[in-house]
Amino acid sequence: MYINFDILLQAVCWHDVWKSVRTHKNTRALIFHNVAEGLGSMRIYSRYAKGVKINKSTTTGVRYAIRKHSSLQFFPKNTLESRILYDLDNLEVFSFERLSQAIANFGGLENISPKLIHVGHFYFNHWMAKKTGSKLYFDWSRKQFQIRKEKFIASVAELIRNYTRTVGSHPTASSVLRDINENQASRNLKIILKGASKIKSNTNTRKLSLDTPR
Repeated sequence: MYINFDILLQAVCWHDVWKSVRTHKNTRALIFHNVAEGLGSMRIYSRYAKGVKINKSTTTGVRYAIRKHSSLQFFPKNTLESRILYDLDNLEVFSFERLSQAIANFGGLENISPKLIHVGHFYFNHWMAKKTGSKLYFDWSRKQFQIRKEKFIASVAELIRNYTRTVGSHPTASSVLRDINENQASRNLKIILKGASKIKSNTNTRKLSLDTPR
């Protein structure tokens, strides 16, 4: 099994450049970004690759891997590099570190609008909750998927609980502000835990498929 690292490393670095500068302001935007991200990033990569004169075979391989990593695909992935990128990208979805960084960029949970919370809820239910790891290509990936998913769910639930406690006990917050924030935090926690329960349910019902070789 030969991995072309010239292709793989470039694909890893460039596969999300298009979506990385976009915010999912509503569910329509979220769906569009997940469907179009492969094509968008591929086009950006192509322009830069042409500018620095990367050889044609490498460029073709990188373009293919990037294009095939997005959600909507009609044909199977035919290269090893595209399959590795697909597995790695799906594992990274369950990264609490990445979520924490995103929350910090917004200035904390208290500064995230309910609208964005509900977009996240939609993403949780319609993408993350349906991921079981059975479509990943490698045994290592499927095992790591279970570990990362369970850790992610537990970390997010704890994050929301800690936030709820902090808001309720903050000495400088007015009673009205505390009530508003506590209610929002409570709703956020219910959203997260509801999605978590769906993920666990799907995992239990499809557990055998995770060990099925592709």
